[in-house]
Amino acid sequence: MGAQRIKSKSYLLGIYNETDGYWWFIEAKQLKNKAIMDKVLPNFETSLEIPDDDMQMEQIED
Repeated sequence: MGAQRIKSKSYLLGIYNETDGYWWFIEAKQLKNKAIMDKVLPNFETSLEIPDDDMQMEQIED
């Protein structure tokens, strides 16, 4: 983006499937959307506090 840089911070939730031996990852912000949650992880309940994603733009200085 020209002389700018985008810095982005997001969070993932990892769920391990012991039976099959692999991980599933979902963007944590999706846990805040009930419609998506009910589709992807029905009956999932958590007390996790999920931070908002953070995106910043900064000038690139050489």
